[in-house]
Amino acid sequence: MKNNSKDYLASQAGYSLMNSVPSLSKKGADERVFSSKAESLKRMRLDKSESYRTGVSQHLKASFEIASKIAGQKKPHIIGGELIKPCILKATQIILEDAEQKIKSISLSNNTVKRRIEDIAADIKS
Repeated sequence: MKNNSKDYLASQAGYSLMNSVPSLSKKGADERVFSSKAESLKRMRLDKSESYRTGVSQHLKASFEIASKIAGQKKPHIIGGELIKPCILKATQIILEDAEQKIKSISLSNNTVKRRIEDIAADIKS
């Protein structure tokens, strides 16, 4: 009989976890925990006025529009976070003081712009 150290450590960790947390020592307890968490998340609402969803969709649309312009100009993706967003923030500070927080939440990082451009290209292909 061959003892593998990884198997031994895994079984030891599982044993100590099952004994230290009483709710996990029962069979099927993990299923009940996850189902109760899922139910509580379904009942929970972040914002009853749904302004959160509207804000997110507006930010997402703005992020896609800017990514599209960056791709159209064949500029590096990093320009969104390093040049465009700071310029927009400065302009909103001067013109619309209360809009600055909304502008800050638009995601224009290098990776995000790259993903947006890929999504736009995939949408065009289909």
